[in-house]
Amino acid sequence: MFIFNIIRAILLMFRAMFAAESAGEFLFKLVLWFIGALVPFSFLLIWPKLIDHGSGVLLKRKAERIAKKKGIAMDRYIKGENTGAIVDKNTRNIIFLTHYEQWELAFDQIRGLEWEWIDRNGRKTKNHLVFLTNDEEKPLYKVGSLDSHEAQEWHNRLEMTLQLS
Repeated sequence: MFIFNIIRAILLMFRAMFAAESAGEFLFKLVLWFIGALVPFSFLLIWPKLIDHGSGVLLKRKAERIAKKKGIAMDRYIKGENTGAIVDKNTRNIIFLTHYEQWELAFDQIRGLEWEWIDRNGRKTKNHLVFLTNDEEKPLYKVGSLDSHEAQEWHNRLEMTLQLS
């Protein structure tokens, strides 16, 4: 009841502001006013998706720069949301990268590879490839946000490349 009274008071205030206008003109201006008030806050609904998309694009651009500098083909790039990886079969190294850091590990420093996911109604979501390493500073690297087919393909491809099985 309290909220209804507040809304009623706001409407009466607007009605008084536009007293010389017809009800149709008043409603039109009222709708425009509400739209104008809501538009600046609409980015809150879209912002998380823009951040995720932008994050992935920036990470891929960083990977492209590194791959070009080292002469690695980008078809061996594993995209991730916050962490990506470039597999270099020629030098037998994997370069893990985030927006701020990068680590280069030799294949023989990787002791295991796991595929993690969350099961939702029989579907594999939030797929991640987890690289277990012999590095004491950073014993695991998690590259994620792949779809299930992509994760399975990369898992099988990397097991053969790394000769872990």
